[in-house]
Amino acid sequence: MEHKEVVLLLLLFLKSGQGEPLDDYVNAQGASLFSVTKKQLGAGSREECAAKCEEDKEFTCRAFQYHSKEQQCVIMAENKKSSIIIRMRDVVLFEK
Repeated sequence: MEHKEVVLLLLLFLKSGQGEPLDDYVNAQGASLFSVTKKQLGAGSREECAAKCEEDKEFTCRAFQYHSKEQQCVIMAENKKSSIIIRMRDVVLFEK
């Protein structure tokens, strides 16, 4: 194999190993967290909300919930181990 082919195969392998943004999260349909440390943001998708959670610098984001009808994203420092879960329609909770 030529050097160029090896480099190309290596790049394809590395790119495929990245996974999807939501792969690192466990989700619960219809669940919401009561959270003190949170930020409410606009987001067009669950993946965009996950990216906002990962990129936040003000606190360690451990969970986020996505409200599909309002296209709202709430990123939170708490998770179900440190907060109360509330049942809510049209919400999906994602936790690390």
